[in-house]
Amino acid sequence: MTDAMSSLLDRAELDRGRVAKLLARGLEGADDGELFLEYRQAEALVFDNGRLKQATYDTAQGFGLRAAGRDVQLTEYPNAQHGFDNPLGTAAPFQVKGAQTVRACQIAEEPKGVLINAVSKEPFTYKDPCVQRDPHVNHDAEATRAAKVAVKEVLRATFKLD
Repeated sequence: MTDAMSSLLDRAELDRGRVAKLLARGLEGADDGELFLEYRQAEALVFDNGRLKQATYDTAQGFGLRAAGRDVQLTEYPNAQHGFDNPLGTAAPFQVKGAQTVRACQIAEEPKGVLINAVSKEPFTYKDPCVQRDPHVNHDAEATRAAKVAVKEVLRATFKLD
């Protein structure tokens, strides 16, 4: 396993043997499957006339289990902007002028640590077309609570936990 995978499992205090068994159960009956784990940190500094105007920091983590031949459920939280689960954000959405976000990018890490744009297969840069500018952000307490409940339910159902 890679160091990134190792640290994600360790950070979540997951037992590797139990994870392997649960994945096998979740993929049971599927034609094909894929597990992905994500831990991403981003910083943005906006300067105006040489003075720091705005600073943002974002950490995102998550997981996914894709199984071909299975149904998928998509949930949209209507008032949730980028960073909706960050309790340090404001409730009112605001636009972060000059900031960038890679939320529309598909980025993969090559074995030697090189980040690749998974669509173009070229090394990732912040000039890639998927990089969006001036994102809106806010904290949405209700969407955060609902997302946590939904993730727990998906895990419980997928891995037949009680």
